Amino acid sequence: MRKYSVLMFAVLALALLSATAFATTINSTTVSGNQLTIGGVGFNGSPTVTLNGKMLTIVSSTSTQIVATINPVPPTGSYRLTVKSGKASAFAYVTVPSSPAIVAQATFVNQSQQVVGTFTPTTDGIFRISYYADSPDTSADWAFAFQWTDEVGVREIIDPSMAYLSSNFVERVHVVRSLAGQPLTYSSSGPGPAPYSWYITIEQLQ
Repeated sequence: MRKYSVLMFAVLALALLSATAFATTINSTTVSGNQLTIGGVGFNGSPTVTLNGKMLTIVSSTSTQIVATINPVPPTGSYRLTVKSGKASAFAYVTVPSSPAIVAQATFVNQSQQVVGTFTPTTDGIFRISYYADSPDTSADWAFAFQWTDEVGVREIIDPSMAYLSSNFVERVHVVRSLAGQPLTYSSSGPGPAPYSWYITIEQLQ
């Protein structure tokens, strides 16, 4: 009888350890724009993700992290998240922050040469580019350009320089459709001759 009890205990312990090893657990969630990143363990095989009852498209998946696309992004609030991996499943609540989300920022102070920067979206989306540039005087003949890629091809906007505008500052807002994995490039072109500063913020609207 004692041997039987010991054997049963060993079997139960092994079953418990096995269940723990293959358990699906959500440890963290992050929403950035329309991208949801889920951290945890046990995301094996081909997991599925639903948010507020709607199936999400998975961009990438490992045993410890899932990246999924939320489309459309629901209003600000808390929503039930379900991750299923085989027969195992886990639940959590995801907070969707107030949109839009800032996905990139850049600051170039007291520049006297051309500058170039790049932001590469991880998901297709609508992005708003806001910037402000200033200079000590109106001879700052620097123009500001943006290049991105949508479903049709490469697009470009070149804004007039401060010298052209007869002003010692320029501010602009552009809304663009940019594809995942394709660089969104911002650059200045001159020559000056006066120095300038340039402040850029990129937000994901959708």
